[in-house]
Amino acid sequence: MKLNKDIFRMYDIRGLEDKDLPNPVVEAVGKAFGTLIQGKIVVAYDNRLSSKRIRSSLIKGILSTGCDVINIGEVPTPVYYHALANLKSSGIMITGSHNPPEFNGLKMNKKKESLFGKELQKIREIAEKERFVVRKKGSLIKKNIINDYAIYIFNKFKHLELSEKLNVIIDCGNGTASIIYPEILKRYAKLTGIYCKSDGRFPNHFPDPAVKKNLNDLIKKVKQEKADFGLAFDGEGDRLGLVDDKGRIIPGDIILLLFARELLRKKPGQKILFDVKCSQALIDDIKKHKGIPIMYKTGHSLIKSKMMKEKLLFGGEMSGHFYFSENNYFDDALFASLKLIGIISREKKPLSSILKAITKYHSSPEIRVKCSDKIKFDVVKRITRYFKKKHKVIAIDGARILFKDGWGLIRASNTQPALVLRFEGRTENALKNIKKEVLSEVNVILKKIRQNS
Repeated sequence: MKLNKDIFRMYDIRGLEDKDLPNPVVEAVGKAFGTLIQGKIVVAYDNRLSSKRIRSSLIKGILSTGCDVINIGEVPTPVYYHALANLKSSGIMITGSHNPPEFNGLKMNKKKESLFGKELQKIREIAEKERFVVRKKGSLIKKNIINDYAIYIFNKFKHLELSEKLNVIIDCGNGTASIIYPEILKRYAKLTGIYCKSDGRFPNHFPDPAVKKNLNDLIKKVKQEKADFGLAFDGEGDRLGLVDDKGRIIPGDIILLLFARELLRKKPGQKILFDVKCSQALIDDIKKHKGIPIMYKTGHSLIKSKMMKEKLLFGGEMSGHFYFSENNYFDDALFASLKLIGIISREKKPLSSILKAITKYHSSPEIRVKCSDKIKFDVVKRITRYFKKKHKVIAIDGARILFKDGWGLIRASNTQPALVLRFEGRTENALKNIKKEVLSEVNVILKKIRQNS
């Protein structure tokens, strides 16, 4: 079986749905996963137009290995995660995550733990060499897990029903969050929803709250309704975006800061895990509130694995993924939303006022530079070597270069053929100079590599 090796990325399988994930390839991946797991397997999918086709081929492949399949249908990824824990099962979630609509992918779990890195390469090897277990066809069961998930959430957040309801706007971006999040959230807030009908064509804007333009309608509605804040969900419902009462976008690392403060208020001295893209403001604030900041690699699989291994209570990423040990370390934007509602209700003051005391740094948004998978890691290696001559470089994940008045980050994306960059300075001028210096060297290195290839 011929497969595109590049679709087997660090955390999951991702590619163009027609070119990289045709039915025979998906069926082979299903056979490989079933061969590896040899137990019951949950299958779920997001609302992309290609997801149902992929689901059919995937289930066909899994069943041929004798594994039983529990098809829980079209659901947000956190509902899929809940099914893994509730049914004590392994599983596959069909989702393209934040990639454009023409992409799709497969997230895999062995019980509650994510399959990533070498384990995904093992799946590729089994599929390529067609070393499949062939047994009597397994059974296919359809199960609605959404009600179980809703009951789980209601039990977790009983205390919020007693608090004064905040005025909240949500934007589901026509993603799978539309299926259940509005129905649950209206129990805890005076809720106004926009684009809360599931539609895999994404007719209004793409459901990625990390991209500023995708929040324009939410910002407008928050201001128009004089809301307490606005929440935005990505297409699969595991990432969260936030807009404050003044219509300002609150970055993922500052949302993370709010959660860290709440934990440290109750349990001082805890370790807080965050990825290399996060602001120095987060590090400063964790220390100020008697916590221990732990910087780590970007990526949901890597963060979850680290948290489970060290039994950490909370962690998160700049991208809007947040992980709570009390929620099985799953990244769940609804769970995080209700945590936020609880924090803001307790504070009894506007979100903009809560955030006033945070040290202000000047940060760039995440910048993605197209770069082929073949050379992106080499570029990062050369950048690291160059800047280590005159600066301290944190090389946990790519290169976080420390300047006297800020930092610059360059890392190879684990999900796309791209370099990911972010910059921060104590002043606007510092930010500008750091960005200019790092980007200049990136361009020099890219030019050299391309001339020699």
